[in-house]
Amino acid sequence: MAGELLKVAVSYNPGGIISVIIKCEKSVVRDLCITAVSLYGIYSTSKLVARAIDGIVNRGLGGPRKDQVIDEIQPGSLHVKLRCFTDERFLEVWTDYESESMKKRLQEEFSQSGIEVEGLKIEIENLEEVNDTKKAIENRRSLNGQTEIDRKYKEEELMKEMDNKLDEIKANQQRIEDNMKNLKLEIIDEIRGSATPRKRSRASMSQSTSGPEEVIVMGGSGKGDTVLASVEKMQLGQSDTTWVALAAMTVPRSHAASVVIGTQIIVNGGGTDSIEILDVGQRPLQWIKSKAVLPFYLLGHSSLVYQGKLIVIGGYNASEGSYSDEIHEVLLSKPYSSKLLCKLPKPIGYLAAEMINDKIFLFGGKKDGLLCDDVMEYDPARNEVKVVSKLPYPLRYASSVQWENKVILIGGEKGSDIPLKEVIMFDIKSGKFSMLPSMNHARRGFSAIITGDLIVVMGGYGSRGRTRSVECYDVSAKTWKDLPSMKEARGHPTALVCPKL
Repeated sequence: MAGELLKVAVSYNPGGIISVIIKCEKSVVRDLCITAVSLYGIYSTSKLVARAIDGIVNRGLGGPRKDQVIDEIQPGSLHVKLRCFTDERFLEVWTDYESESMKKRLQEEFSQSGIEVEGLKIEIENLEEVNDTKKAIENRRSLNGQTEIDRKYKEEELMKEMDNKLDEIKANQQRIEDNMKNLKLEIIDEIRGSATPRKRSRASMSQSTSGPEEVIVMGGSGKGDTVLASVEKMQLGQSDTTWVALAAMTVPRSHAASVVIGTQIIVNGGGTDSIEILDVGQRPLQWIKSKAVLPFYLLGHSSLVYQGKLIVIGGYNASEGSYSDEIHEVLLSKPYSSKLLCKLPKPIGYLAAEMINDKIFLFGGKKDGLLCDDVMEYDPARNEVKVVSKLPYPLRYASSVQWENKVILIGGEKGSDIPLKEVIMFDIKSGKFSMLPSMNHARRGFSAIITGDLIVVMGGYGSRGRTRSVECYDVSAKTWKDLPSMKEARGHPTALVCPKL
């Protein structure tokens, strides 16, 4: 039989133990494009998938109840114990198995969680022991002088009462959560409607504040290629500054993009179509999932804000498994719609993008193994894209910042998987390039921000792989210096600068 077995050991007190085996011939995680011939194969791919399967098995075996406790699935052989406190619950699980309700429920849970499972089979491994336990339960009932119907009626009445209380508690909690989310979304919509949009993809909120500033870095690819939801910050302008963890995003993201509108940090994509928001003006700091979504699952794209709307450019369309040649507009407030604006000359992702004088300049990028050396200009007012110049060399995985009427391109790679130290400055008026001092550390797939004359770069992949290192460049002094390293190594993170939180 193809596939590793997902074994679930279900034990009862005093009922006994039922060992369930869940088999499949093929399993696919749609959102992550992962295919395996076994449930164990996809379970071991990442902590995110493992948590999803943990939840599926828990719900498939009845979920949280007063008459049972479900232990965590253990790695390796994927054992889990369902401890029931009544004989009745033991018999219910057996009936679920015989009627194939257990199989149907697990199949639905896998499907709803984005995991396609072909040839799902459920078997009882210790069938002889289960039959002995059933007989023991019947004998206990006979000795107690109770008929099964009488016992079942009493237990059902007790369980109904407990279930009703649980349902009431859950309903009250859900109402409170829904009311809070709706209130926050209404506040966000109101703020967005009156906010003056910034013109740069990594614009600083500090343009209207004179207080100390902090760099916020979000997500990325962490140790073991784990996709991160974690967020950390560092205050600028202090000699003894360190990185501090913030509230994690609701969704792990890598190769994502982020923008600022008013007091809102808005992160989008990164292997998903979702958008989430952190309002730095509210307490407690909490990420809220937006009602707006990207047109498809995206990573390696660019996003900027133009006239209060999110502009999404290129990237890898994970929904179709190909690079995108499209520029989309996404409304971040009602009706939360999106529309195609225009097409790029070719499909491309991992390009650098900056907005100057209401025009968006696009640099380099890649499609599959092919690198690009184009400098393109997108005019939102005319909805036109054109090639205006060429880079000194093909470039991907670089980061960019805007300084005055110039775009500074930092690091990246030329296609050999060797990270670069070089820094290029492009003057949009003259169309000419000039070289700036190189970074202390070569890096690609990292993030960069600018505030005033200070550029900060963080994370990415260095000569030894994924890195925690951070360095800054003073444009006026023309010098690079190292800053404290982040708590986590991050490949392809996204970052912004904002007032001190």
